[in-house]
Amino acid sequence: MKIGLASSVVSMFVMTSLSGSADGQLQVDPKQIEFAVHQVGPAPLPYQAVEVRLTVRNISKVRHGPPVVPVENSISQMPGVKGPGETEFRWPKACILTDKHWDRPHSTQIVPWKSKAALFLDPGEQTSVSLAFAADWMSKEGRWMPEQGRVIFERAGSYQLQLPYRSMSKVVEVVVPEPKGDDLVFFRLLDKDLRLASYLMSPIIVPDWEVRVNRETMAQIKELIERYPKSSYTDYARFALARYYSYHYPVKGKTPEEESLEGAKAAVNLLEPVVAKSFPYRAYCLVWLSSAYATAGQTEKAKKAWETALREHADALVIIEHFASEMPRELVEKLHLRVKAILTAPNVQELVKDPKIAKELSDILSDEDHKNALFAKEWLAFRKRVPKKD
Repeated sequence: MKIGLASSVVSMFVMTSLSGSADGQLQVDPKQIEFAVHQVGPAPLPYQAVEVRLTVRNISKVRHGPPVVPVENSISQMPGVKGPGETEFRWPKACILTDKHWDRPHSTQIVPWKSKAALFLDPGEQTSVSLAFAADWMSKEGRWMPEQGRVIFERAGSYQLQLPYRSMSKVVEVVVPEPKGDDLVFFRLLDKDLRLASYLMSPIIVPDWEVRVNRETMAQIKELIERYPKSSYTDYARFALARYYSYHYPVKGKTPEEESLEGAKAAVNLLEPVVAKSFPYRAYCLVWLSSAYATAGQTEKAKKAWETALREHADALVIIEHFASEMPRELVEKLHLRVKAILTAPNVQELVKDPKIAKELSDILSDEDHKNALFAKEWLAFRKRVPKKD
């Protein structure tokens, strides 16, 4: 699902409602707010990603406000990492990536929606964000390094991750086991080839995008998938190859449109087995799978993949960003369909005489505050949604 805001109404809403406010201006009482962090899914092997969830919950008996600082707004250089033998935390510059900017690392910090979408939590309500990461994609000098990621979990051992929320922070331990069998063979290859490892560790970089003639790495990844189909590293390889096929799938004698269609089908075949299991980058995979389905003309499957992402990964940062961009456009489309349904109804003359319907039409067609209120309501409901598995 490639996101683009086609409507000027949507663009205006994003411009006005996503403008920033200083985090320090919003107060949070730690006696009313519980901040928790835990690891999601299995522990990573070296050169693999970990997924963690940060949750902010109202543990008081009253509605909490002024507005709660969205937990995703705390993300900047986090998390702090302390590996085996290290005595102090080191702070990656850009380990949290989203697919809004596939061609460069992006240390994501979603700006809170201002007063039109101020976040309040009733007793027992919560909001959360889940993050998946494997490397730091910025050099110490601030240069992005898509093919030279600095590995977070380079060796087996016990790692500590420090994750902040406002003035609070939590430390979660991640125990990285020793790779064995096919995993050990795969690991040794990655340990010798940082470029190959970076393609597998990233959830967004499109391999060989800048050097289209260089297909050696992709051939290597394809060979590894075929040779070690049961290795836990292979899903990372499938995802990397699927991203590549989504953009490059040259077929002799085919038009660009036909090549795109064949590439989408190849990406689907790679991604379907990945999303069928637990995987740190599963939310990203569902976004790419939805896009591949759409390109392949499988509209219903594309819709289902996106709905699965919204249901099962509602708090994944990549899904939050997609929803923030896509939701206003979808709501505008629904409003336009509602207007069309009224104006094309056989009894339209009677309908428009109804004061409620007349006001509804007026609100949709001319009242920007009404639209923004609908956007804000949808956004806040989404940000309190708890991810659910079928």
